[in-house]
Parts: sequence; structure tokens; C-alpha cells
Amino acid sequence: MEKRLIIAFVLSMVIIIGYTLITSAHKKSGTTEKKGKEEIVVSGKETGAGVWSQLHSISEKVTVPEEVVKEAPELEEKGIIEPLNKENFRKDVSIESPLYKIKIEGGEITEAVFKKYYRDDDQPLFVNDEKNICPLHLEFSNKTLEEISKSGFFTDSKDIVLSESDKADVVFYAGGVEQGIMKKFSFRGDDYKILLSIDTPGFEKEIKDGWTISCGSYTHNKELADKFRWNTRDVQAEIYIKSEKKKESLTSGDAEKTYSGGIDWCDLSNKYFLSSLIPGDRTGTVTVERKKNSYISVDLKMKSAGEIGFYLGPKEYDRLKNYNIGLEKTINLGWSWISPISKVFLVMLKWFYKLFKNYGVGIVLLSLILKIILMPFTITSYRSSKMMQLLQPKIKEIQTKYKNDKQRMNMEIMSLYKKYRVNPLSGCLPLLIQMPIFIALWSTLNNTIEMKGSSFILWIKDLSKPDALFKFPFKIPILNTYNFSLLPILMMIAMVFQQRVAGSSGPTDQQKMMAFLPIIFGFIFYNFPSGLVLYWLLNTIMSIIEQKYIVKPIELEERS
Repeated sequence: MEKRLIIAFVLSMVIIIGYTLITSAHKKSGTTEKKGKEEIVVSGKETGAGVWSQLHSISEKVTVPEEVVKEAPELEEKGIIEPLNKENFRKDVSIESPLYKIKIEGGEITEAVFKKYYRDDDQPLFVNDEKNICPLHLEFSNKTLEEISKSGFFTDSKDIVLSESDKADVVFYAGGVEQGIMKKFSFRGDDYKILLSIDTPGFEKEIKDGWTISCGSYTHNKELADKFRWNTRDVQAEIYIKSEKKKESLTSGDAEKTYSGGIDWCDLSNKYFLSSLIPGDRTGTVTVERKKNSYISVDLKMKSAGEIGFYLGPKEYDRLKNYNIGLEKTINLGWSWISPISKVFLVMLKWFYKLFKNYGVGIVLLSLILKIILMPFTITSYRSSKMMQLLQPKIKEIQTKYKNDKQRMNMEIMSLYKKYRVNPLSGCLPLLIQMPIFIALWSTLNNTIEMKGSSFILWIKDLSKPDALFKFPFKIPILNTYNFSLLPILMMIAMVFQQRVAGSSGPTDQQKMMAFLPIIFGFIFYNFPSGLVLYWLLNTIMSIIEQKYIVKPIELEERS
């Protein structure tokens, strides 16, 4: 990755310096030419876009230098214009904003970086190589238009640097100006979303044969996946059609599927990033090609020239929701009955972050709030558990007396519970309530980009990943990791101490099983996101305090 970054930097600087020496600099309205700023584009990294309701319609014609038109004669029999003059046009351009840096080459996005979220070990959404299709790759059903497209796309734009309030257009041409293909990109400095306009001057009839534009394709690299713990189930194609999301996972079998009728959007996505095409008129046909655990691509076919939206960026919940087209559903917040809880947690954590600028502090406060809310259930559970212990001698008498009549024995035991107002399931109540909370918090911490790269204190550098105090030179058996994670060990110690404070009760076999519970939890939690382990550790510590200073006094009060 570092080697590729250096090569990309050197090549970019050579192109920029060489181009500057040949041509004179010029400025476009609303843009500034990039000078002496360090290149940060990295090949194969995810990219972003913006807000649907804020984008403006583009209808004006593009002015091209007169000398270019003169040097673009028509081909005789087909009426195809020769490629544009290479001295006045270039094949690639970079666009940088406070949010991202994108490289467009030949009318396709070949490189991109999100400044806020970029990390070397990110799972790429697309990779610019010969095996893959880059986002916004065009193909035409009409043979003439396809030949023009293959002749190459060129632009007269220079590299652009946008401030937050800036807007800019970049136009790529294939063929000529009066006859050919035009791809117009419209950018905003405060947004990830791009508005793309496709026009074919001189070929208005031919375009009706249809044209296909790609979200991109992804080819899985097992070696890198093993190194960085990438997961194939995070990569998928999604189609939002008639207000219902369809999903095609990379882990599914080999297939090619087609969807049509009322397409709101289609995308290629992984856990944190999204490449999505948004046809404004909801027309088009989506084709998904996949090979199990290996390859997946998403293409949108349209029948007429016009504008479509393109989002290539991070899955920020609030930003996606503001489009009002269901694009926020690309974020995995758990099952349908879990996602409302996950959304509440996300809102709370973001609110705490605004106050303290630390999501770890937000998790601490969220843990405290949940413990206070669940405290009445914990006390009820404790009282029920104590009553069950007091009733054990009577239950044993009933079991001995009616050992040959199971039905009568159960009836007498239930009658005993009713007499003393005991619910045998109430002891499990806190755990039952805790499970959806746990799953929702898992979904929030593991799948929301807001948590990605968020540190807490000291060695906890990323709440969305396991905490690593240091790395072993070998892989730990069973756990399948090189990391020495401290939080799960602290959690196990806290759970052991909690059991001692609570005291032992119940059958001997049950006590033995409970003794192994901290170890079991330690293995389960070892590779969990550190934010989730932090929550469970805090919950355990607060449970110890609860047992010692709240539940125990209640027990003494009941005895007196």
C-alpha cells in the first residue's frame, strides 16, 4: 500500500508539473487550481457523495475551445467525430474537497479517499485493475456509440480544490463536441453525492437502444482478507425497489440476477462504504453478477439520456436518511425488531459525542443509563430468586411425594408458586431484557461508521475493533488473532468477582457451570469490538456495586 501510494504520488506530480509547463493556467468560476498540495489519493479505496434534495439541475451547454472543434473532423460513413485534441485535453483530473479526494480517469472513478475515515486496512469497495469495473464505467447497446465510448473520454478541466461552499462541474467527452458522448460531473464541497449527466449530441436516436452504467465491481483478495480480517459477508449488492430492499451477498452462490420496475437505487457496498446509483425517474434495469466468495458487480441500464445521482461515500446515517429514499437502510442495524433500539443508541452516542468529543465516554454514560433503567427489574429478579431458594425445601417435598405422578407434581408446584406470588421465570428477566440491548449495541458499534477509528483512552484506539495492547509474533490458537486484548481479561476478572459478591446458590452442577461462565464469555468476547467489551465490563462492575450497596441492604431489610 505504501509503495502504491508513493508511485501514485510521483506519477501525479509528474503529470501535474508536465501539464503546467505545456499549458497556461486558467481558473474556472467557483474553483481554484491545486498548487503544491500533497497528493493523498490511494487506489482501491472507497469514496463518497452527497444530499439528493440539495443538488441542482444542470442543463447549460458546455463551451469548448474553438480550436478543438476545428481539429475534430467527422468520420465519413458513420458521422463519428475523431478523438479530441490531446494537447488541449487530458484523460484524468482530480477533485478535492474537505470531505474527499477523487480521481476521474477516462470518465470513470479510478481512485478515491475519504479524509475523515481513511485507513490502510480498510476493505476496498472497488479496486482499479484489469479484473474489475470502475464506478461510472459506461457501455452502450448501440454499436456506433460503443465505438465512440471505447475511443476514450477526455476533459479540458484542471485539477480542482473545493471549499465547503463551492460547486464545480467537470465534463468528459468521447468523440467530438457536436457529435459524441458527454459525461458531466457536478460536485459540491460539502457533500459526497455527485450528479451525473449523460448526453449524446448527434445520436439522440441511438441512445434509445440503451446504455449501462456501473456501480463498480469487487474481486475478493483472500491473502489481504486474512491479513486484515476482511469478511466476504460485508460485501454485497443491494437494490431498493418498490420501497423494499433486495440483497445479493458475495457469500451467495454463482448467479446473474436482473431487477426492474420502480428502482429507487442500487449499490455495491461493504460494512462502511457505499457506491450507489440513483435514477431520478426510478426507471432502469439492475443486473447483479456474482461468483461465490470471489466476485460481484452491479450495473444499471437506462433507455434515455439524462441525469442520475451517484453516491460514493461513507454510510453516515443522518446524511443518508436526509435523502428520503431509504438509502440509510444500507446500514446494518440488526433485525427489524432490533434496529429501532440500535437507532436510539446511535442517536444517544452521537449526542454524547457532541458534548465530550469521545465515543468511549458516550458508552460509559450509556451503560450507566441502561443500568439505572434496568435496576427495578434486577431487584425484582433478585427477590424472586431469593424466594425460590426459600421454597426449595417445599418443592423437594412435593417432588418426593408425587414422584410417580408428574402431572400432579407440576400442578402442586405451580400452586405453590401462585400461593407465594413467585414467578420462576422472573430470575431470567434481566438477562432476557439485556439480550436485545446487547444485540442492538453490537450492531451499533460494529456496523456504524461513526464508531470506526474512534478511540477512548490509552491503548483503546478503535471502539469498532478488538483492543490490542500489543501483538504476539504468533497467532493465538482457537482465538485466531495475534492481538493481546486486555479488556476481555479485565471483564473475566470482574465477572469472577461479581459471582463471589453475589454468593453461590442453586444445584451443585449449576454452580460449576456458572464458575466456567467468565472463561466462556472471555473466549466469546475476545474478538468483539472493544466498545462492546467496554460496555459489558462496565455493566459487570456496576452490577457488583448494585449487589453490594443496593440488593444486599434490601435482603437485610427483608430479614429484619
